[in-house]
Amino acid sequence: FISNQESTHLTELELPASDDILKTSVRIYNPSLSEMKAFLTKKGVIKNFRFNQDSNAAFPLHLINQLTTMERFGLDSDRHIENGIYGDISVFKKFSHLQQIYLYSSGVYGDISAFKGMTSLKKLVISSCGITGDISNLGSAISCTYFNFADTQVSGTLEEFCQLLHDNGLTSGNITVKFQNSQVTFGGKPLISGKIVTFNSSGYVVG
Repeated sequence: FISNQESTHLTELELPASDDILKTSVRIYNPSLSEMKAFLTKKGVIKNFRFNQDSNAAFPLHLINQLTTMERFGLDSDRHIENGIYGDISVFKKFSHLQQIYLYSSGVYGDISAFKGMTSLKKLVISSCGITGDISNLGSAISCTYFNFADTQVSGTLEEFCQLLHDNGLTSGNITVKFQNSQVTFGGKPLISGKIVTFNSSGYVVG
């Protein structure tokens, strides 16, 4: 760990590059809001933003507006330590090259249209919270292989969503969608489990 000069609670960790973790990672421990704001303003660029296992810090999402660049927010393993995160997901809109979000926190809200037009997304997980919006807003996210809006108020039809992805150029490979306990329907009925959708040149098949 490399401690920064502003706070012993904010640390940087150098990690080997991999599919899930980029080389420079910043982990948040338990700093004050003023410490976090000052640190993020000074950093400007954070490729991978996550929360440490023993963190219980309250973190308002609007603080990431202090950054100029961010590519990934959270990891799947962070799901049990993000209860202190709160705020509107519209703050992610400024990060046009965003690749990944893993965010599980009941204090999060906003419309998923914030991600409309983001073509670099690979994994988008915002679950168990008050987010809304129609999944058709993500019809151009053809590089994203994993969508999880389970236990939210996100709406739309899986059929329209998949057709938009196909029309926008997704003609091979699989995606995983987890829209259970949301307002998204398939065949006119609410989804009660995750689905794997396979795309081909002529369309798609929901498994």
